[in-house]
This record gives sequence, structure tokens and C-alpha cells, in this order.
Amino acid sequence: MVQNTTLPLPYCYISEILSRVDSLGGSADTGSGYFGELLQLMANVVCARHADLWHHNGVNLEVLVRIGDDGDWSQQVREMAYDVGHNNSPAIQYANADTSSKSGAAFLLVPLNDDQRCFAVASLIVNQQNPQAVEANLAVLVAISERIARNYAHAGHARSMRELSQLKKAQTVVDSIGNQLEIKPMAYTVVNRLQGYLKADRVSLAICRGAKSQIKGISNQALFDRRSNVVKQLENLASQVANMEERFVYPISDDSVPPRLKQLAEKYFEGSNSVAIALLPIFAQPKRREDPEDIATTIQTSDEAKRCIGVLILEGVERPLELDRILRRWGRVESAISHNVNNSRQHDGLFLMPVWRSLGTFADLYRGHTQRKALLITGLIAAALLSLVLVPGEFKIRGEGVIQPIVRQHVYAEAEGTIDSLRAQEGAMVKQGDLLINLRNPELAARVADIAGKLREAEVQFQTVTMQRISRTFANEQEERDLVRTASTSEAKISGLKEQLALLEKSQRQLEIRSPIDGQVITWDTEQRLRDRPVKPGQRLLTVADASGDWEIELRIPDKRAGYLLQEWQNCLQQDRPMMASFVLTSDATQVYQGTVLAVSPNSHVDDKESENVVRVRVSLSEETFAKIVGTKPGTSVIGQVHCGNASIGYCKLYEFFDWIHREWFRFVA
Repeated sequence: MVQNTTLPLPYCYISEILSRVDSLGGSADTGSGYFGELLQLMANVVCARHADLWHHNGVNLEVLVRIGDDGDWSQQVREMAYDVGHNNSPAIQYANADTSSKSGAAFLLVPLNDDQRCFAVASLIVNQQNPQAVEANLAVLVAISERIARNYAHAGHARSMRELSQLKKAQTVVDSIGNQLEIKPMAYTVVNRLQGYLKADRVSLAICRGAKSQIKGISNQALFDRRSNVVKQLENLASQVANMEERFVYPISDDSVPPRLKQLAEKYFEGSNSVAIALLPIFAQPKRREDPEDIATTIQTSDEAKRCIGVLILEGVERPLELDRILRRWGRVESAISHNVNNSRQHDGLFLMPVWRSLGTFADLYRGHTQRKALLITGLIAAALLSLVLVPGEFKIRGEGVIQPIVRQHVYAEAEGTIDSLRAQEGAMVKQGDLLINLRNPELAARVADIAGKLREAEVQFQTVTMQRISRTFANEQEERDLVRTASTSEAKISGLKEQLALLEKSQRQLEIRSPIDGQVITWDTEQRLRDRPVKPGQRLLTVADASGDWEIELRIPDKRAGYLLQEWQNCLQQDRPMMASFVLTSDATQVYQGTVLAVSPNSHVDDKESENVVRVRVSLSEETFAKIVGTKPGTSVIGQVHCGNASIGYCKLYEFFDWIHREWFRFVA
């Protein structure tokens, strides 16, 4: 920047001049305003008619501030300023008296130093005076430059102390995080340490795998529910930022943000209590190839190793985020945290890492003071496993069923009607042919009455015609033939009506439901279930059983277990040996009873209760067993086991698990 001003009168005292320099450099401001005031002060001190402040970068010079309009000496002054900046020492040059009309000029040049090097050169043109006055002015300018250097040193020291303090804080954060490999403890430590260091109200860390991101840590929350809407929306935001590979701040200041990302941010803010959010992608830089013989080394670029491995999420809940300060502090720890996150991410992604971790924890038990106990427990476990494989056991197939008399008969409705009366209740003893239920059918009764009336009318007509023929009261032969024809028609009609009446009377008799056998009614709650109920032909109404005879159990074995059962049943038939079964009553599971399998159904049937295919098994009871269960009601539920040979104890207990593995394996390979 070039600044042109007029020259006021010089100051009188050197102490006042240096105080003025101190006041200008107290803030160590390096802006153009500071340098303009400084050059103006130096020009006033020596009554310069022209002054330049040249910025010196070690190679080139450029005018930073200029005072006055006399530029005839520009090129000469530039060369002298370059030499002064390079040598870092003040200089005086006098113009020749005959070079121009402006002879008698003297050039005063002084370097300006910070705490490291010469960064600028001040050149001032004054009217030529005696050499003592010029040298005195140069001494004043040198004193000013030394004071400027001291001010810069103090300001630089203060900046260095502040920077050192910030670096120490950053190092403390990095050291506290350490090099944890477990990804969840690492994430929890990172977010809690960064919360205080970055001055954010809430910090979260999302780990990227593929196109998805998962929240692994939230500050001040050791446990959180990943199924919550807020966490899911935060993961969607992190996934979008990871794919974009650029930081995202909301509320946004421009419209360059993708609409999808903006929509996700607005949706997240609707359900959260945040006022601002910043998402910073974390990149991993794998080691570059250094082998000159590797062809990949010659073609690798600086951007090909850039991979987004995570997203740091900063939220302001009570106040907005100070993004500039956050980014400065984040820059100090970004590399260390990126390295730590990358290590944990790679460690967590190892194949079967949970298994290796568990094995490592288990192996630690065999070291130190727990070694003996661990070896003892391992021996016991090994012995238990060997016993499961080597010790034989009885293989049993489990099923459910009911216990009931062998001689039993279901009573069905033979005709359509409505139950009018129940002659036998639950538990009633009946004989074969005893009336159990009366049905009523008004339509059938009306039809019987109608046919009976027509039959009587036809019989009367037939009797009348017969009497006329016997008395021979007809006038001629034609009338006789008519009477014969009428008698024949009436006789046929009477025969047909009798047949119809017989069928209807049979249907009426079917309305009376009688017991098919001697026994006991075992149907439960007949009054409540059957009173005034309409029935259809073939509908089961009651069950009558001979409780004084032999009893049996009918088991329902699921079809998926029937293979073992049918194979053992065929072996028993071929070897002519009995197939045993055991059962317990659901009403008294403390006593185990024994029985013998009578028959196994060769086909599967659909179970009405459980709607699955079952194989029915009939089990007979011995006299000893029957004597123990005297008093048990027919239809009592039982849990039975059919004995199907021998196998190892492990297989006897876990055969369903092995069958499931076989089914799944077949489904997989098929």
C-alpha cells in the first residue's frame, strides 16, 4: 500500500520520540496503518522531504508506504535499500551536486528487524547539511529501528508463549487419548477430551465403513441407543459429509451445499436441541510407497491416499460455535487423532476380531495365579464334553397326547334338526340303545302329517271304488271299466304314499340319538355345548366310552421327528420285540408311567389343535400302570416319550439342534 502525506515539524526530544514508537508498537500490529504512522514519525524526526518504506523478503523489494512526491531517485534508492536489507546495516549516501537541480540531498537508510531477520528498509531523503547533522539524524533513526526490533521481540515472545501454551494443551489432549485399539473406549475418550479442548457443548465421533457411518461415541454419554431417531439422523448426516469429503457447518452461509445434505440437517435440528453444528471429516493417510523399483511408486498421486475414515461432529447447544478458534485448535491435534482413529478402525475390522479378543481374554486365565483354577475348570469341561460323546443314553422322541379307554364310540347326528332335549349328561352310565338326545325338525313333522293325510284320503277313495265294484252298482260296461281304472290308480297312489311315509318315519326315528355301546358319556359340559343347538348330519355330538375296559394313550409325534420313530418301529417289527414308551400326566408330573406301543400310523395327519403334520402313536397300558391311574378322567393330557434305541447322551439331548443344522445346510447347498 502506498500512502502520500505532507511533512509536519520535527519532534524535539529523543525520549519523546522513542515513547511515541513504543505507543505505536504496543500491539505489535503489522498492518499498513502502523507502518504509515511509523514512517511519518521517522520523517518528522529528520525533516525528510521524501520517505519510503520498502518491504524486504530477502529477494525482492516493494514499496509498502511512501511519503512525498519526489520520485526522481526511485531507482537509486531501491538499489541502496536492497544493499542495506541484505547487509542488515544502516547507511548514508550523498547526491552529487551537479546531477540535477535537486542536488544537496542526503539519503538515510535503516533496516527494520523483527526477532529473526530484516523485514523492511526505511529510506528517507533529507536536505544536505553538514555531515555531523546527517549522522546525528541517522543515529536517531537507528535508535528508532532498535526500539522497533525490541517491541517486535517482546510481541513475538508473547505470541510464542501463547502458541507454546496452546501446543501444550494440544499435547495433553493427544497424550490423554493415547493409542487405544478398542474402538468404543477410544471414541469415548476422544469426544470427552475434545469437548473441553475445542470448547463445544457436545462432541460425537462417527466411524465410516463403506458408504455408512456409525456413531461410536458421544461426549458425557457412556451408553446411548443407536436406534433413536436423533442418532440415526446424525449418522445419515455423517455419511453424507464422509461421501462429500468436505466439512459442513449449519446454519449455512451460502447455497453451495447439496440440497440432500441441507434437508438432512434441517430434519436433525427439528428433533435436537442444538443451535449450531459442524461436521469435520477425518482422513487417513496410508504410508506412501518409497521403493523406486515399485512401478506403483512412480504413478501414485498425493490425493490417491486420501480416505475419509470418520467424521467429528461438534454441536453448540447453549451458544453458537466459534468455528475459527475450533479449526485452529483442531489443526493441532488432527494428525494424532486421525492416526489413532485409523488404527482403532483397522483393529476393529480384523476378521473375527471378537473371537480373537475372547480367545485372548481366555488365554490370560492360564497365566499367573489363576493358572491352576483355569486348568482344573478346563479339565472338568473337557471331561463333560467327552462324557456327552462317549457315554451312551436312551434315545427318546417326545410328543403330546391324551389318555382314554380303548373301547369308545363317537355319537353323530344322522339327520338335520335342533337339539330338543338331552337325556344323558356328562358322566352318565348308559346302555346300548338308550336314548341320549332328542332332535326336533318342524319341517319333517309337517311333511309326515301331510303325507299321512293324503294316504288316508287315498285309502277312503279306494274303499269307495271297491264297494261300487262289489255291489255292481254301475250302469254299463264303460262305467265298470272306469271304476277298475280308478281303483288301480288309487292302489298305486296308496303304495307310493306308504313308501314316502315310511321314509319320513325313518327320518323321524333318526331324530332320536341313542347310545351305540354300553359305557359312560365322557363329553364335557354337554348342557352348555348342546342345548338348543342346530346340527347337521354327520356332526359329532357326544362320545361314549367303556371306562371299565382297557385304556390307551394316543400320542401326537411331530412329523419332523417321525423319521427316528418309524425306523425304530420297523426294526421292532422285524425283530419281534416290543417298543416301549413312558409318559406323565399333565395333572401330576411327579409320577412316570410305562407303556407299550401298539401301533404307529404309517402316514402323517394334520393336527386340528396345532395345525401341523403329526404321526399318531397308540400306547397300551399294563395292568399295573392302569391300576395306578384309576380315577383319571378320559381325555386327560399326557406328555409321552417313545424309546427309539440308544445313542450318546449329547445326541439324545441335542438331536433337534443337529437336525436343524442339517436342514439349514441342505437349504444352503441346494
